[in-house]
Amino acid sequence: MAHHMIGDLLSVETAAILTIALVVVGILVVVVRRIALDALERDSGAITAVTSAILGVYGLILGLTLAASWDRFQIAEFSLRDEANAMFALTRLAPTYDDLGDDLQRAVIAYGDTVIANELMVDEESDIHHRPGSEAIREIYSVMERIGDSPEFGDLNSVDPTWVVLIALDNQRGQRIQLSQNALPRPFWVLLIFGAVLSIAGLIVILPSHPKIHFTITLGATALIVLTLALIHNLDRPYFGSYTVDFTEFTQAVDGMRREYGVNPAAPGAAPSAATPVPSS
Repeated sequence: MAHHMIGDLLSVETAAILTIALVVVGILVVVVRRIALDALERDSGAITAVTSAILGVYGLILGLTLAASWDRFQIAEFSLRDEANAMFALTRLAPTYDDLGDDLQRAVIAYGDTVIANELMVDEESDIHHRPGSEAIREIYSVMERIGDSPEFGDLNSVDPTWVVLIALDNQRGQRIQLSQNALPRPFWVLLIFGAVLSIAGLIVILPSHPKIHFTITLGATALIVLTLALIHNLDRPYFGSYTVDFTEFTQAVDGMRREYGVNPAAPGAAPSAATPVPSS
């Protein structure tokens, strides 16, 4: 899976959007040629003013949407990083609890493996399965409850650093799941595409004094709009697709915990099936 590369924008979705845009432009050119030129000349001033207003409003909407999608994408990166940091902190605190600490480390690493297999290394939203991850984090809570029930650590409470870190891990997981869902509703996408068609149509019907310059501007504006829509579409899905947040830190954190503590998640006391990817239905 590729990460943070401009080439990732040349995905299937981008190709589809570009093809649709070219078809629409072709249809609009045919329609414009059938319109009486004298009518266009007579209303050229009004057409230019209306087109300028449409382009201004649409450019503002598109720019704000792109900025919001980029901010959301960055939040998704920070959320995944904080989740990895919370996992690492839990394994660092685990040795405090002697043998039960080993179970805690196994449960945390099993959770990391589960997230990687079922929630991160996927290509489509339909491939994401949250139930194994929920079961894996419940196993961590179960280990913490066993620690709290033990005579040696019976005074463990919710303000204990380990509990605080576990709750933070759970909160980061919840935020990541929320961010994994598309932020832009379909009606808004319809608005964006309609605005793109309207803007391109307005550029086409303007009667230019320099046809070559007009053609270049129209083609450039079309390409800019299409690429911006493709970028928004990819940023809107930060954890799957062709352009995603960088999973390297998360996977390296899980591997690092396994190497540092020599813990096998499949050992007794862990959830061995949690790290197994769930087949797509």
